[in-house]
Amino acid sequence: MVRTIPVDVAAFGLMLVMKAPGPALDLDGSPRKNADGVLLTDVEIAFGPLDGGPASVVRVRVAGEVDRRISPGTPVTITGLRGRSWEMGGRHGVAFSADMVKPADMVRPADAVKPTGPAPAARPNPS
Repeated sequence: MVRTIPVDVAAFGLMLVMKAPGPALDLDGSPRKNADGVLLTDVEIAFGPLDGGPASVVRVRVAGEVDRRISPGTPVTITGLRGRSWEMGGRHGVAFSADMVKPADMVRPADAVKPTGPAPAARPNPS
């Protein structure tokens, strides 16, 4: 029985690309497409839990191309992440797919806090 399970990405403190996105391929090496004929892209992502536990690297499949700015080390935002159970020839597992994978909006801590009020007065050099 195939079952699709939505995944709450809010449970992860880290989602980081580990390998450059590439085309999803069939066993014969031909590009895979979804039911609508759209080419599929694979992205390997490390998911680190909020509690600081060990991260897991998972291949996430997306229909269409992903943002060209995504490369190894890029923190990402994922929408519509879901797992789908599968079984074939006595083997079984979970395949992950998403509606979208894009670079996370990053704000450096120094940029996040802007001083308010007038700038401090310059002090004369005591030399």
